[in-house]
Amino acid sequence: PGAVVFLTDGCVNRGRPLAQAATFWGRRNTPLFAVVLGENHPLPPDAVLEDLVIRRESEDERPSEAPRAGERLTVEARAWLRAGGPELTGPLADTLARLQAHAPPDGVEPASGASPSAGGFVEIDALRHRLRMEPGWTAVKLRFTAKLPGLYRLRLSLDPLQGERVRSNNMAYGAVEVLPPRRRVLFAAG
Repeated sequence: PGAVVFLTDGCVNRGRPLAQAATFWGRRNTPLFAVVLGENHPLPPDAVLEDLVIRRESEDERPSEAPRAGERLTVEARAWLRAGGPELTGPLADTLARLQAHAPPDGVEPASGASPSAGGFVEIDALRHRLRMEPGWTAVKLRFTAKLPGLYRLRLSLDPLQGERVRSNNMAYGAVEVLPPRRRVLFAAG
């Protein structure tokens, strides 16, 4: 043929893959014209949360020791906006980070107006964050006080962005074992 015209929507249902067909006709010095059908939609926004770390608020005191009941803990993670969908989100996107805990009974104080969620998690802190496009990231830092000793399972999550489809990477999980409070005893011998 004097020329080949490809009409495609980008999906190959039968025959050769498009790249292979283009190479085939290119080797024969046949002019190739591609007509692409469909709409050019940007990728939807995607918020990502990773690298969750739990530490006591005053880590410099006893960094290697497990936290004790009554101590204030911070839960930190990195959050960022995966490239894609800048037309929808702009270079920064607002989302709400929520910290929820599954703890021993009466072990955590829920945030004001919060109620237990599915799976026994109770919301204990929330803060609005502005996410940056990758490779930049935003530090997410939320806090809670472990009132009772025991195992606390924590869930840090980002509320979905407008138009976000992949929500599985909006959550990070962690756990911390909280020891009983330290007893201070004064012993006097006569």
